[in-house]
Amino acid sequence: MIYLGIDIGKRHHETGLINEKGNSIGKTVRFANSKTGSDKLLKFLNQHQATPENCVCGMEATGHYWLSVFSFLHKLEFKVTVFNPMQSDALRNFYIRKTKTDVKDAFLIAQVIRIDSPKETPFIEEDLLQLRHLERLRYTLVDQSPDVKRKIIAFLEFPSVQTFLGCRSNFYWNKSCYLKNN
Repeated sequence: MIYLGIDIGKRHHETGLINEKGNSIGKTVRFANSKTGSDKLLKFLNQHQATPENCVCGMEATGHYWLSVFSFLHKLEFKVTVFNPMQSDALRNFYIRKTKTDVKDAFLIAQVIRIDSPKETPFIEEDLLQLRHLERLRYTLVDQSPDVKRKIIAFLEFPSVQTFLGCRSNFYWNKSCYLKNN
């Protein structure tokens, strides 16, 4: 069995292979987040005889940038594991030199899936993915709501604003007065 680690980036990804003993196989390959980059990844896999039967792939869930690589490898029927970056950080802290480069991270991610053997990540349908994004947006807006309300109250209770609106200093009176005048 061989393990493919992919360090996900905004524009480029770095990928590296290790064997069952944890030794690197060849050099890493940097590929773009594009169709040309996907072709380069496929060429790298073919060059090292990596097939869905003998290769497990792993990557960190970095923003939304991992989705295209995940979908590409899933269509090729590779077993792909997507995990939280905190898992690879835990292994990185295990080493004496805690350097962080794309090349080292690619091999580190491969080590995580070799050692931990996490479950394969199921393919996410587009509708479910959009629903997940909407849920996260809703959570963010609900979380920010009290801060926005406090800022509005602080602004409306500022003396010069009250003078401008011609209202009293009570916030709720200000709201009523403002609505009445507009």
